[in-house]
Amino acid sequence: MSLLYTKQNHVCLKQVQAIKLNALEKIINHFSLSIKRIQHNRRTRQHLMTLNEYQLKDIGITKAEAYEELKKPLWK
Repeated sequence: MSLLYTKQNHVCLKQVQAIKLNALEKIINHFSLSIKRIQHNRRTRQHLMTLNEYQLKDIGITKAEAYEELKKPLWK
């Protein structure tokens, strides 16, 4: 049995393609946001390591806590 190509089938095909494209856009957007979060974590953790004892105390953490933060995976 063959499928007849009709205007309705063409519309359905376009809708399916649009849904797939929308899903792909969501995946790419999620990936992009993940990369941005990783970059932010890396940058802020590196900055944290430049602070001296007084500055760390001022924000309420110790040097040991700063090192623990640095050891965390970038995606967390």
